[in-house]
Amino acid sequence: MTIELVGIPLYKHEIDETLHYPSAENTHRYQDSHKVLYGYLVDGIDKDCISLLASKLGRNINIGEKNTIKAIKKLFPDIKALPNFIPTIDFISEQRRLAAHGVRPVAKSFKAFSEFTNDLYLCLKAMKELLAVIEKEFKIIGEKMYKHHEAKKWLPEIVAQPEANFSIVQASKMKGKTVDKVEFGFRKETEYSHKSEALIIYFTDGSIMGLDTGSNVGNIVTEENNLHPNDFHVDFTINWVPSP
Repeated sequence: MTIELVGIPLYKHEIDETLHYPSAENTHRYQDSHKVLYGYLVDGIDKDCISLLASKLGRNINIGEKNTIKAIKKLFPDIKALPNFIPTIDFISEQRRLAAHGVRPVAKSFKAFSEFTNDLYLCLKAMKELLAVIEKEFKIIGEKMYKHHEAKKWLPEIVAQPEANFSIVQASKMKGKTVDKVEFGFRKETEYSHKSEALIIYFTDGSIMGLDTGSNVGNIVTEENNLHPNDFHVDFTINWVPSP
């Protein structure tokens, strides 16, 4: 959602699928795992993203040296009243403090693996709350935004601009126009053309744009290879990105 809203993800890195589970059933290894989790869940939040979100909401927030969670609370004050986000972050922070600061008590036998798994479910609830707050604040639907984001991955990548005299340049004339209707189907064939689909787009101002396909098939058709233009079929590949 934040990539679509401000261009960058809320978290700097993807979470490691081999997340550091406790390597032994004792309190030290349990705390060590929380230290790694804290590095992702808390330190991994991108302050630049928070600043951009604040600007988009028109909120004058000085992120500065604030830690990431303080910045989140400043950006989304309502999150402090929710049942899971702050308590979960506080709990993980405490376990991380035990692992990272000073001399800790002697390790005790502890169901570290199962308890850490339960803690991850708490994190999931906390993240769902954060996502819900983002949806509410920006008046968006996360599921639709996700589908929009994923669909964009299938769009073709433009790597070079055409020459000014190429016919495709005329497509820029569509900008700002309103589509009235669209005709699509198979183009009428001639003896010297390849089979092709076609689009005709009608705009409300009376302008019309026809879109069909061209190819260099004529360059490879010879009497020797007995190929004909209408042996070839060229079509459009449409990748539709839904509205977010």
